[in-house]
Parts: sequence; structure tokens; C-alpha cells
Amino acid sequence: GLITACKYNHLLALIERIIDAPDTVLLVFFSCVSAVFFFIGIRKSRKNPHHKFGNEALLLFGVLFAAMAIAFLGRILDTGSGHFSWLLLLAAALYGIIGVIGRSGLVWVCALLALGGWYGAETGYVSGWGAYYFGMNYPVRFFLFGAVLTGIGLSLKKSQKTMFLHKPTYTVGLLYLFISLWIM
Repeated sequence: GLITACKYNHLLALIERIIDAPDTVLLVFFSCVSAVFFFIGIRKSRKNPHHKFGNEALLLFGVLFAAMAIAFLGRILDTGSGHFSWLLLLAAALYGIIGVIGRSGLVWVCALLALGGWYGAETGYVSGWGAYYFGMNYPVRFFLFGAVLTGIGLSLKKSQKTMFLHKPTYTVGLLYLFISLWIM
């Protein structure tokens, strides 16, 4: 009863202090936490590649904390222009690098999803958030994006070094492709 309530009060006070911290402190905190998860996940995946689910979980926690760090970076550097797509591109690049280094299909999928978010946000921003960019609406744009990803996924099958990226890239490419066709 009373002991557990005291523990929860301390936990709530700690969470409140973390939430009230300045954005730069939170950026550094979440960057460090994500780096630790990435480091441990990559190291464990090299030592024990047969522990696939545990290794992928560690890397996924790294992805989540990195996303939080990138969000705080965006809050720090926000100019009010509404041009946030570069944050998604940064996330895609980071996740892509970690996905290749850690040989993680799950992190690679996160990179491809962030890349799709960047593509949609960037073309939306450039078109003034209108419905059309170069005469194409969003489903047509993502049809092309999905077709390109599917082609890249097929080409990754040819090399033994990139074989682990083939299935996730191909699958996400088809997902973008068929969802955009369904919307059209």
C-alpha cells in the first residue's frame, strides 16, 4: 500500500522532471539512450546472430529513442517554416545506416518508411501542400515511389552482401505500390 505509493510518487516526480527539461537536454539524453541501444543491439547481433528477436528488439528501441531525439532536434531548429521533411530524411539515413551495419531487416523497414514519409512531406512542401506536384497527386507519386523501391528490392537479390535487404525492400515497395493503386 503505502510503500508502493511512495515508489510511484518518486517515479512520477522523475518523469515530471524529465518532461520539464529543456529540449537540448532531452535531445542529448535520447541521443545517448538510442546510441546505447544501437551499440548493444549491433554487438549482440554479431555475437549471437541466432537470437534474432532479442537483437531486433534492442535495435527497435534504438530506433524509437532516435526518433524522439530527432523530434527534439526539430523543436530546437524550428524556424516556423513548416519544412520538417529534412528530419524524416535524417531519420531515414540514420536507420538505413544502422540497418545495414546491424544487418537488421526491421530497422531497414523503418528506414524505408521514414524515406516514404520524407518523400511525401517534401513533395507536399514543395507544392505548397497542394494536391498536385508535377501534375501528380499523392497516389500517383507513391505509385512511382513504390515501383522504384520494388525495382531496387529486386536488384538487391543479385548480390550476396545485400541479400538480407532484398525481402524488406521488395515488400515495402510493393506495399507502397499497391496501397497507392488501391487509393487511386
